[in-house]
Amino acid sequence: MITLNIKGVVYPINLPERLILYLFAPIQAKIIQGLKKIHQGWGHYIYLVDVKEENERLKKQLDKLLSENNRFTEIENSYKRLLKLSEFKQALNFKTIPAEVIGRDINGWFSTIFINKGSQQGIMKGMTVVGPNGLVGQIIVAAPNSSKVLLLTDSRSSVAALIQRSRSSGIVIGSGTNSYKVKYLNLNADVKVGDRIISSGLGGIFPKGLLIGWVKKIIEKDSSFFLDAEIIPSVDMDKLEEVLVITNVISH
Repeated sequence: MITLNIKGVVYPINLPERLILYLFAPIQAKIIQGLKKIHQGWGHYIYLVDVKEENERLKKQLDKLLSENNRFTEIENSYKRLLKLSEFKQALNFKTIPAEVIGRDINGWFSTIFINKGSQQGIMKGMTVVGPNGLVGQIIVAAPNSSKVLLLTDSRSSVAALIQRSRSSGIVIGSGTNSYKVKYLNLNADVKVGDRIISSGLGGIFPKGLLIGWVKKIIEKDSSFFLDAEIIPSVDMDKLEEVLVITNVISH
């Protein structure tokens, strides 16, 4: 028909052919539309499969990046803590052994931590433990490769202390929580809110001059010959991760 039409020959369409075209043309059109929809649906399905696979790949990549970012953040935080601890160590006039906190006493009555250094590393019972911000406590048990530290916040702990500004003396006693008090200050003691509290060195347990905290509140008692004061600790015991154990004072 195309050839004849090109040559200018008119191909006559008879009645049966017209009838067939009339009957089947709509059916053919619907079939073609259906095939198009199937083709489009299949293409859409393939597209969704590809999108799902791409989403899974991107999710895995995101999880990996988040994990790496978290690891790098921890490394950065650890580096900052160790740098601060190193700077504190250089400022101390003591020989020290660095250690990591590996455990905590979950008993609510006591405040102790465990560190990853012990007698084989030169640590002994009674040695002082400090953090980058001040006094932490003392060694009460030294195993071969680990030690137990009694924190200054423990109710069994006490340390002779001074008001750094006025040199008034007292005793710092733990409260069993993340705080402590300085007790037995003279009634006429020169003490103000914000004063720094340091170890006095009396008693021979803790070296002199270690920061303990700051005066938060002065407590006056009518029936007492002494003043007490609440202290803001210089060290947050709940967040300790690295410490220094003082082995002895450096001689000059």
